[in-house]
Amino acid sequence: MPPPSRDRFAHRGEVEAFLRDRFPSAAWSFTAPKGTGHETYFARGTGGDLFVKLGSDPQRIRLLAGLGLTPPMLAEGALPDGTSILVQPRLEGRAPTRADYLARLEDFAGILHATHSCAPLHAILPAPAFDDFRSAGSEALGRLRRRWEAFRSAARRHADFVDRSLDRLAGDIDAFRGEGLVPCHRDPCNANWLLTPERLYLLDLDSMGLDDPALDLGATLWWYLPPSHRDRFLERSGCPTHAAFKARMALHSLAILLPREGSFDVFKLESFTERLEDFRALMEGRENPQGYD
Repeated sequence: MPPPSRDRFAHRGEVEAFLRDRFPSAAWSFTAPKGTGHETYFARGTGGDLFVKLGSDPQRIRLLAGLGLTPPMLAEGALPDGTSILVQPRLEGRAPTRADYLARLEDFAGILHATHSCAPLHAILPAPAFDDFRSAGSEALGRLRRRWEAFRSAARRHADFVDRSLDRLAGDIDAFRGEGLVPCHRDPCNANWLLTPERLYLLDLDSMGLDDPALDLGATLWWYLPPSHRDRFLERSGCPTHAAFKARMALHSLAILLPREGSFDVFKLESFTERLEDFRALMEGRENPQGYD
């Protein structure tokens, strides 16, 4: 699939006008942050460095910023064409490593627990017509199948394996039991965390929705925590172990290999093939082939 024919700086003029109106700086310079999601900017002016994001829902960010779970909101509004704009400080920090997950396990678990148990956030997220884990898993599988079909022909040599795996996961999901959907981040990879000298923050809330907590927790267990630390993480996160973890880990592992709708992502067969090994390991009952060092 060709890359989206969109300009990463399509609204630069409008963004600069917004910043000039809201912040005391005569001139602004712009660079593009890493990542291929929504249109975003690093903006530098005489008053400091800012992070600007377009097309996001400011409500969820305002709520989690009020709890100290994501960086504070400095300004929000809309551009002339109606596109939402929000501004946060550009904080000095980095994406956490696996060693950071081990050293700060309580912090990661605590932030996910606070997000999952945030009643005001639950109230503003779109409510599905169900509240049980099996239905949530089935819907996630359906979304993944539709995304996979868009790229199946480009990954023809892996198609049989992926198709068989999705059919097998459908059977696993049908056996899910339990209910109580919560506000989930839905992509808590280390690129969506920021570790600063002062604290840990959760970033990029665009994919949030009411879902099974096993989605966030399973992904974290698989990618970043060895088996010896998983029970403690689950205890701190306030979520008991249940049968959904392995299947939700697998769904997430495959989903992150496929371009997101409305993003600047591009499908690359070589990287898809290389990273498919994680999904294969999950389906074969092995641990993360990258290890946890």
